[in-house]
Amino acid sequence: MKSIKSLLVFFLFLQSVLLAEKPAPIIFIVDASGSMWGQIEGETKMQIAKNVLQELVGNMPAEQSIGLVAYGHRQKGDCRDVEYLVAADSEDKTVFKNKMAALKPLGKTPLAYSAKLVIDDLRKSGAKATIILVTDGVETCDGDLCQLVKEAKAEGIEFKMHIVGFDLKPEEKAALQCAAEAGDGNYLDASNAEELTEVLNNTTTQTVDAPAPNCHLTATKNGELIDGFIKITDVVSGKELPQKHRTYSDTAKFFLPPGKYEVEVTVLGLENRGMGTIAQPLEVPAEPDGIHNIAFSFDAGSIVFEVTNNGEGWDAIVKIRAVGDTKNVTQGRTYGRPKNFELNGGTYEAEISLLRIKGVEIKQTRTFSMNAHQADTVRINVETGIAYIGAAKDGELMDATVNISKIGSPKSVAAGRTYTSDSSNPKKFILVPGKYKARLNGVTKVIKGMKREFEFTVKAAGEVRKMAEF
Repeated sequence: MKSIKSLLVFFLFLQSVLLAEKPAPIIFIVDASGSMWGQIEGETKMQIAKNVLQELVGNMPAEQSIGLVAYGHRQKGDCRDVEYLVAADSEDKTVFKNKMAALKPLGKTPLAYSAKLVIDDLRKSGAKATIILVTDGVETCDGDLCQLVKEAKAEGIEFKMHIVGFDLKPEEKAALQCAAEAGDGNYLDASNAEELTEVLNNTTTQTVDAPAPNCHLTATKNGELIDGFIKITDVVSGKELPQKHRTYSDTAKFFLPPGKYEVEVTVLGLENRGMGTIAQPLEVPAEPDGIHNIAFSFDAGSIVFEVTNNGEGWDAIVKIRAVGDTKNVTQGRTYGRPKNFELNGGTYEAEISLLRIKGVEIKQTRTFSMNAHQADTVRINVETGIAYIGAAKDGELMDATVNISKIGSPKSVAAGRTYTSDSSNPKKFILVPGKYKARLNGVTKVIKGMKREFEFTVKAAGEVRKMAEF
């Protein structure tokens, strides 16, 4: 009796395993057109795609079926050069890798016809699939990919289509974005091997088997969509969710089960400027209530620093930090021109250091407030004069070290060396107005160890010349 029960338990277990739903196939449509001979960082786009896809597929679960369709790999001018290289129901990852390795770029880019081949196959089989199209160009035949996808969806064919634009120009993306949206998927950009790996990993986690997205997230800066990483933390457990998302200057669409979350977005290019990360709460109720539209605004104001010396543009380093903080939000250099900084709302302190000017007043600070869309200018003008300090003996130029301090202060504000050339003796010093003392020590053999000192006055926009006679 015990053995019969054991057999029954085993049978039920085996039945549950057999009835367990396999993941729907993932079908890659890969560009093997002639343009894939183009290079990125010294490697052809075709080879990059081969390396990335072979590694990606090699890491997939054994039970995941992987199909492969390639276009443009056999005939140079044939708009019907599309081939199913690996059937959609294949679980043999080695076959996939070998077929990828054998591809040689040659022909045209029949995007719509390639998708049609896959969709027709799904129509006949009644199966569902995730389709991932990788292309480095737009349609070069007579097809309309977006319209094809819309019609297939209206017919009820079950699939999700992601499209990866590999090294595409901005003006080439619209039709592909349309097709991806119609296919309930995402359009993603990649410009190198690292980005291609990232976006393909992203697409293979958002399959047709996954629940329909209930969250749409956008990040904007002054009205334009921007690219940002998304981090989601479960408030109750305090743990970050393993799923990774990114806006790619578009709308990130993903599913979250009921719960309370903190959603954090870090914008690329702004993350090191103290204005690139924003977090906000999100609650997904137990009862579905439609799409949660989550908008992150990184709207910024701008402030221009105009730094001048005696009224002329001057080189300076500007460091900006939030009031009460020691870490710089951002910094930059004027190079004698107005320097613009974009900042989120807040109160800031700027430290401005004028270069090549000697004196205790050359470092200045300004405190200011900033609001989104606000435009402001900070103007700083410093007055200076020039002191030429030289060394000579009996009419011949001598090499000497020079140290300059303000009268009444032993601290050196400038130092240099005259050498014996007309171009450096006398030595030029740019100084803020005031009274100074110069101390010279002989370097040339005939005056070595000899010292001279004298006082002089610098006036705004003026020049003073002093030669120390040894």
